[in-house]
Amino acid sequence: MIEWEHRRSAGDVPSKRSGHSFTEAGNGMAFLFGGVTLAGDRSSIESKAEDDDRIAELDPLDDITNLSSDDSGKKKAKKRRRLQSGPTNEMFRLELSGGSSSDGDMYWNKVDVPAATAPPARWQHTADYSHSLNSIIVFGGFGEVDKPGGSSRLNDLWTFDVTSETWTKPKLSTTTNSIDSCPPWTSGLAQKDSPYPRGAHASSLVSSGSCLVIFGGYGGRGGYTRKDLSDLHVFHIPTCQWYSVKTAGVPPPARSGHKLLSSLSSNGHDNLYVMGGWSVSQQFDDVYMLENDGSTLTWSKVVTASGPESWGPKRWNFGAISVPAVPNWKIFVFGGNSGELDQTRPQGMLQNNIQVLECPSSADSNAWCHPEIAGTIPSPRSDTAIIHSKDSGRIFFFGGWSTRWHDDMYACDVSDIVGPPYNIFSIKAADWDEATSPITGGTQLILTGKGFSASSTAVVKFACPNGAIEVTGDLKGDDVIACSAPEFTCYGSDEPVHVTVKIGPNRFTNNALPFNFFSVTDASQTVAFGPGILSGIGRDIETSFVIRAKDETARDRVCGMDKFTIKIIQVDDVNESIVDLDRHSINISQSRAGISIVAATKMKARAIRVKKRLADGSIPYELKDCNDGTYVITYTPPEQGNYRVSIEFNGTFDGKAGSIRGSPFQFSVTATDDESNSAINGRILNKDIETFISQLKEFSSATSTGLGKAVSADDLRSLIAVKEHLRNLSQKKTSLENGIAANQAALLYFKQHSINSSSTSAFLRGMESAITAWNAVNAIVPETVERISEVDEVWREKIRFKLEAYEKELEGKHKDFHKLPFWFYYKASESGVKLGSEAAAMAISQAQADLDSESRNLDENSYLCFIFELDSLITSSQQHVKEMKADLVEMTKLWQVSEKLEAFVDSSKQLLWKGLDLEALEDSAKAMLKEVKGLHKCTRWSDAFNTVDRICKDFLATIPLIVLLGSKSMRPRHWKALVNVTKTKNFIPPCDNEATPLGDVLSMDLLRFSNDVEEICDQASKEDKMEMSLQEIEKRWLGIDLIMTPFEKKDGDRVETVPMLGIEEEDFESLENDQLLIQGMMASRYLAQFESEVTGWVKSLSNVNEVFLLVGDIQRTWSYLEPLFMHSDEVKRELPEDATRFITIDIDTRSVLHKAWETKNVNKAFNQEGLIDKLEGIQEQLDICKKSLADFLDGRRRQFPRYYFVSEADLLDILSNGGNPEKI
Repeated sequence: MIEWEHRRSAGDVPSKRSGHSFTEAGNGMAFLFGGVTLAGDRSSIESKAEDDDRIAELDPLDDITNLSSDDSGKKKAKKRRRLQSGPTNEMFRLELSGGSSSDGDMYWNKVDVPAATAPPARWQHTADYSHSLNSIIVFGGFGEVDKPGGSSRLNDLWTFDVTSETWTKPKLSTTTNSIDSCPPWTSGLAQKDSPYPRGAHASSLVSSGSCLVIFGGYGGRGGYTRKDLSDLHVFHIPTCQWYSVKTAGVPPPARSGHKLLSSLSSNGHDNLYVMGGWSVSQQFDDVYMLENDGSTLTWSKVVTASGPESWGPKRWNFGAISVPAVPNWKIFVFGGNSGELDQTRPQGMLQNNIQVLECPSSADSNAWCHPEIAGTIPSPRSDTAIIHSKDSGRIFFFGGWSTRWHDDMYACDVSDIVGPPYNIFSIKAADWDEATSPITGGTQLILTGKGFSASSTAVVKFACPNGAIEVTGDLKGDDVIACSAPEFTCYGSDEPVHVTVKIGPNRFTNNALPFNFFSVTDASQTVAFGPGILSGIGRDIETSFVIRAKDETARDRVCGMDKFTIKIIQVDDVNESIVDLDRHSINISQSRAGISIVAATKMKARAIRVKKRLADGSIPYELKDCNDGTYVITYTPPEQGNYRVSIEFNGTFDGKAGSIRGSPFQFSVTATDDESNSAINGRILNKDIETFISQLKEFSSATSTGLGKAVSADDLRSLIAVKEHLRNLSQKKTSLENGIAANQAALLYFKQHSINSSSTSAFLRGMESAITAWNAVNAIVPETVERISEVDEVWREKIRFKLEAYEKELEGKHKDFHKLPFWFYYKASESGVKLGSEAAAMAISQAQADLDSESRNLDENSYLCFIFELDSLITSSQQHVKEMKADLVEMTKLWQVSEKLEAFVDSSKQLLWKGLDLEALEDSAKAMLKEVKGLHKCTRWSDAFNTVDRICKDFLATIPLIVLLGSKSMRPRHWKALVNVTKTKNFIPPCDNEATPLGDVLSMDLLRFSNDVEEICDQASKEDKMEMSLQEIEKRWLGIDLIMTPFEKKDGDRVETVPMLGIEEEDFESLENDQLLIQGMMASRYLAQFESEVTGWVKSLSNVNEVFLLVGDIQRTWSYLEPLFMHSDEVKRELPEDATRFITIDIDTRSVLHKAWETKNVNKAFNQEGLIDKLEGIQEQLDICKKSLADFLDGRRRQFPRYYFVSEADLLDILSNGGNPEKI
């Protein structure tokens, strides 16, 4: 439906007129030019005309009427002249911005043009807007009346620049040289003259606005000829050259009052449409198309758009406009004259309807549509022009003729017909070639179309009668949009859906593509059926079953693509099966009578295949998607036995995932060779359906009878009987409804695939009957519950009181249970006496017997709770019994561990101390502790557990003490100290008795005296270490000897070798280390045992150190002074007393050095009695000699300062040989 609006005009509103041109010129502007109107005071003329009805007699078309001239015509012409009617050359500009809303004013401005530059007045001319020139091109029309009964015809061409608002008359080219500058439009002959003068013709711009095409009209040579024309001409605007047009095909008949409109085809070429009009002899209801293939122009009649069925009544002098649209341009036709002409209606009937033609590339598919019209509909009229504003999506017209002139303006919103400058042609899912998506959305969709703008944003709307959802699209170019289908669960999958697209700020496409949302699978509703999940099929025979996918409402799915995880496994003992198969394989070579080699080979192959499949964990299968919501699974069971088929729906399309109804399916495979059993139409499935129907009927009948039995208030059994039926129905309801769904799906599958047609019909009737009985049973459940409610409530309260009392009684028994003997390690009646494993076992056995009796009471009460739905009241009692049963099991384990621990401790005590493997003992003790810690937490509060735990921990804690006592550093004195601490009597230490058992040592209660034991063992360890260190020192110093550097001492001709003593560097380091070690021993708290040895070594090492230092100093000083005092005459002369003293020093020093060297051993040589005193005396005498010599030499240096630069030895040489210069 389209709606008309009457629009108010403001500003310089044009006068009433018809036959004018109305041209849209871009930038929100339109221009109205010319037309025929009244001159002078229009209001006074109109009032007179209305008074005497003269206006009704006027007809501006008299001048071009195609009827024969008569007196009536002459009379009308006189009246028109009397009223001063005539054409005009006024130009008006209309602002279209006011047309974007229904209540906006349309503002007019008259364009002032100098009369000298304006074209002549005219009407029924043509005006077309050229975007390339930004100008309106006006051609021809009817001009001023210059003689009675006639008017001039024009063939001039003018351009109006819409920017400068100035008129220009182009200078036409007069050449006849054909230059095909715009083929095929300029492929004809060039003309030096304009076409014949004419009016009521039609024109259109083609080739991007560079060519103006005119066709037909009324006129002829000389400007006054009355003739209908059928010629076709082209004006090439850039060269101002007229051409005759070369065409093929049959052209339209001559006519006027028609329209010529262009549309752009899919190949990018301009096609032209000629439609309607009239001539002297007839009126037209045809449409012709001038098809342009880029090289040839071909006329053809558009049959589908012609004739009264499509075009409607014959029509002329109408308004028409072609509008760009995607995929095909649209032509709008409004008003005009129509019908047959006669004496009473020489101009026919006036129209005010709109019809629309879609312009595809092929002329065979054109057809008119006649939209329903609403709103303020304009009065019927002719001789008006219409324009289209793409900004507002409206068509506009002004004025026209309907036995009088009009100055009204109307607008009609045709955006729903034209649509935006783009459109969509197809939509499909990216992963499949259908316009579908799951109702959960998320499917990637591809939309193809035309006119998309990649720089804008796209919105895709999915609309159904109940609402719409919009999603954002991703523009992939000018012809492709990608988007994700929305979730459509709020509207469901039953509603028809249409898809439209909006680009940027534009409107949605008027072309809507059909789309379908399909429901998704729900695992809780999906069923499976077939022999492949039923018992009785044969091994090594292919079988199958069918999955029937259903949505959450339990309706069948209508398409596929679901994903399932199916696992088919044999649940027999796998190892045993493999062993049996191996046995069969081995025995093949020794096949029994009656088994051929071929059969044996098959058996072996089957054995290998089964082993492989069992190793893989499942049996292979094939799944066929029937794309109708059913899936056929085919497999071959390899061996007889029990099988399990589990079917998991993976949640395709975000459907509810999980196991389907009835999964997993348990069944058995037999050794039968009957292949028909394994077929979908075989006996197995039919029998199963038949059995289910029978059982459902029997169950429904029995339950119905049971629910109908009377209930007595005094008879608990009668009440329980009815409630048992209710409970049984509740428990079996799910499995029975699963069976109903599966068997219904199977029968429907049979019917759809024409399987077992005769039996299927019977089964369907039987299933319908069984379901009716089932529904009837479920229907009487509420009635039954209501009927027994009073009695049920009475007994319910009685049982409630009974159960509450029972719970308190059982709670007390549970407390007494924790006081039984087996919870305690020692007897309660005899302090310190162990209960023992045997007595504990007896106590546990008695408790178990009592608990079994209590369990029977509990079962009776639990059943009552189950029947009367009082489960919460029995939960606590069940927990008490459950805990006591678990306690007995765990306490049995505890006493078993206790017995094992005692045996371990007793056996450990028998081990001999000598050769005791402490590491193995500790590992065993840790293993025992692990067993104790592994006992259940329900036992840990008990005395029995705590005692066992303590015994194990104490034994394990004693092992480190045993390890300490087993050290080799333990001496008899240490064992004696241990006995004294522990006050153990008659204990023989292991050092005195090799047969001492571990038990004797453990009897000392070591853990009680652990600190003392550790102290004694630490003392033993430290003393042992000290003893070892002293032995090492002694051994080391027995091997340390002096080293010697010979010193040649001359005494005349005799030469004596004096040993200069020293110690190796590493020996001196040993001296320092040993001194530190001995000092540490002196500070030890365990010195007493080795005090004399340590003290001796302190003295010895100290002497060695001191003597070594003294000997070193004496040797250096003596070896330096000996040549001076013994061989220098100058020294002897100047220092006679010191020289005599040095002789004694020399003798003593050589004596000490020779004696020490003869001893060799450093410790012995440096620890001789009185040696240190003697060495100190020698050192003191050497210091005196050294000082006297130094004083003597200083005196000489003071006399001769140059001697300060001479060493003491050289200086003495100089002084000694003063009389022998050569020697110096």
